[in-house]
Amino acid sequence: MSAMTPTGQIHLSEDRKREALEELARILKSDFFRGSRNCCRFLEYSVLHTLQGNAQSDIRERIVGVEVFDRPPSYNASEDPIVRVTANDVRKRLAQFYTGANVENNPVISLPPGSYAATFTWKPSVPEPMQATPLRWPRAWRPGKITIATLVPLALLVAGFIYFQTAGRDAVETNVWSPVLRDSRTVLICVAQPLAYSPATGLDASNPATQGKGGSTSEASKVLPVQFIPMPGAFVGVADAHALADIVSFLGKHGKSWHLSAGDSTPSAELRDGPVVLIGVYDNPWTRRLTQDLPFVFQTGNTIRDQAQPGKEWHLKQTSADWCPPEDLAVVSRFISSETGQPVMVAAGVSNIGTQTAGEFLTSPDLLSDALQDAPKGWQKKNFQFVLYTKVLGRTPGPPVVVAKRFW
Repeated sequence: MSAMTPTGQIHLSEDRKREALEELARILKSDFFRGSRNCCRFLEYSVLHTLQGNAQSDIRERIVGVEVFDRPPSYNASEDPIVRVTANDVRKRLAQFYTGANVENNPVISLPPGSYAATFTWKPSVPEPMQATPLRWPRAWRPGKITIATLVPLALLVAGFIYFQTAGRDAVETNVWSPVLRDSRTVLICVAQPLAYSPATGLDASNPATQGKGGSTSEASKVLPVQFIPMPGAFVGVADAHALADIVSFLGKHGKSWHLSAGDSTPSAELRDGPVVLIGVYDNPWTRRLTQDLPFVFQTGNTIRDQAQPGKEWHLKQTSADWCPPEDLAVVSRFISSETGQPVMVAAGVSNIGTQTAGEFLTSPDLLSDALQDAPKGWQKKNFQFVLYTKVLGRTPGPPVVVAKRFW
């Protein structure tokens, strides 16, 4: 008899359905799930429909998108991969839950790769010895030994499940960052810093001696009223900071040292000292300079252009006064710079919401795995770029969609 017995979505007794629902409730209340509304809704939908015997007919990508994520019936699943992304996230969270959960949990709920239907696995119960006739156990098979003999295969099975669920995606993430991770030198992170201005209170606007204080350039003074002075290096956009936090967290997880520099004040010599990560583009001159000869480049007018195909471009049509558009574009790049000879990673958006999306994409094993499914052989050693599109709700970007990619 196998250590665990998987059960499909049909022929379950009422007791087993009740046990499955109790296990679902424990999972949804756990730290691994209660912080993600999408994952909770997805798993609850999958479990309930599986228990009702409707898994094959109801738990399909388009139906899940409509019923769980409120997408219109006509939505294009290839352009909006929220179901696939959330399913991968659910698998990861389930693996984390069962890593720390009591091994006596019965059943174990899982979401097999390639399916959106939940499965339930019950461990066989160990028979109780009869009270009327006490048994004398052989020395080699005391009751404690039987418990160990049952739990060891179970632990191995759960560990194997977790490994195969996470190892492949973690390997993709590591391969994407391999030029940076293999380099023993400190990573330089150059982040965009928008130029802000402050009222020059207390200064005599009519006095030429006060014009330009605070590092104002003569060009800026011609455009702005003299009672305002520039504040270079004073701020970082919130969405750019999100990208910075994702990347710094990733580097720290892999034991990489790093130091931060403002893109507009980084000397060129530092770019030759080791790996470089560039965040943002329009307020980061090094991004514009080092990527100007790559296949996908940023242009004025909120546009990304494909230099290999004249006339092909992606344009951000809608903007807003507070520069928080309802949609955004971004480019993620990895290449060896012909100018510095160093590995360079870039996360840059048309607005800084797009930059946040690019940072999330670069540090998400699930998003990278989906994007690299059709990558050419040997992509791990190639340069590459991805053009991303995302819808924005308020100031929160949605899941990124890859609209173009290039390897060379």
